[in-house]
Amino acid sequence: IDELDGLVDPVDFSDPRYAQIWYAVDERRHDIRGPIAPHAVHKRLLKMRAEGRIPGVPFDEGDLSILFR
Repeated sequence: IDELDGLVDPVDFSDPRYAQIWYAVDERRHDIRGPIAPHAVHKRLLKMRAEGRIPGVPFDEGDLSILFR
C-alpha cells in the first residue's frame, strides 16, 4: 500500500468490498512493521463493522489470505 499510496484512489474500485479492505490495510499499516497478515486486516474489518463504518465484513479470513497472495 505504501508503493500505491497516491496512485490508487479506493473510490475508483468497481467493487466496494475492495475499497473496504484498502481502508482497513491503510489503518493497520501505521501500527505494524513488516508484512500485514490477513488476520490483522480481518480484525480491523470486524472493528470497522462494530463501529458502524461498514455494513458488513466483505471477506472472511480465508478469502483475505487468498487475496494477499
